[in-house]
Amino acid sequence: MLLELDPPRGVPPLLLGMTIDEARAAMREWGEPEDVRGGMSPSLRVMGPGLCFDVFAHFEDDATVTAIEVWRPEGADTAVTWRGGDVFRTPIEQTLRRIQAFGITVDDSDAQGPCCPDLTLGFNMPDPPFIKAVLVAAPGYYTADPQLDETVNAYVDLLKNRNGGPS
Repeated sequence: MLLELDPPRGVPPLLLGMTIDEARAAMREWGEPEDVRGGMSPSLRVMGPGLCFDVFAHFEDDATVTAIEVWRPEGADTAVTWRGGDVFRTPIEQTLRRIQAFGITVDDSDAQGPCCPDLTLGFNMPDPPFIKAVLVAAPGYYTADPQLDETVNAYVDLLKNRNGGPS
């Protein structure tokens, strides 16, 4: 199975801006989604066949997908890629250099959680050199500037309209 990271759109068929029902339907391609209420906002989780990977859809606005998190696949049959490069089977330093080669800024100030604020990819790397999880979100997700909330909401609205969902 191939999961292609497509920031800032999402991880097709799961796209940022989808409603909970749309996300649930899209995630069924990978398995049966379950509701997860561990945090303050709702999430959906699907475990791939044979428990080989996890995908979470986060609804931080309580209505639409605001972030998608993919956890490291354990089986050889699943690859998670960005522009053709496998992000889980390639050492993080190579992945980050590859991203920079596309002219994208990498913020590696957090050694265990480098991110690409403009591309809106984030990596969880507690045990280098390989990552444990990757997050795809809308632009502005990694910015602490509260004025960007309006920009992020406008972007989610744009995605909902583009995906045919309600605004």
